[in-house]
Amino acid sequence: MDVWETRRENMRLTIAATNGGAKEVSAKLGFANSSYLVQMAGPNPTRPISERNARTFERKLGLEPGALDTPLPDDYLPCGPSKAVLLQKPMNDVDLGVVIQVVAKVLQEENVELPNAKFATLLTLAVNDAKDHDGKAREDVIKLLVDLAR
Repeated sequence: MDVWETRRENMRLTIAATNGGAKEVSAKLGFANSSYLVQMAGPNPTRPISERNARTFERKLGLEPGALDTPLPDDYLPCGPSKAVLLQKPMNDVDLGVVIQVVAKVLQEENVELPNAKFATLLTLAVNDAKDHDGKAREDVIKLLVDLAR
């Protein structure tokens, strides 16, 4: 996946994780409506997310610099806006209770409340990350996911 596709998919994840979807993200970015954002991250994008736009979007959305350029996991399956899915791997050595505790701790520390669907998506991403890292929940990755879910 090239940087343009990575930015698009990360923006789609950001939109999917935001209450109000593209309309809310567009408002946070200072757009009058969501048409410009949809041109970049909608189902049939006609514009790339440029370097300049990526950095501006990260700043305005409160994301870490470079967050939109962060490569997605190898098991990521792009499914279009609001339908991003990660292929499920077997649980193996992941302690689900520990992952849930770390996610809850980060949400509490960041003072973030998520609707059930977003919490489930965040937890799925955290579990899949733990599967790739010897079953360990990585707090720094979970913080990044929480930032994207805001």
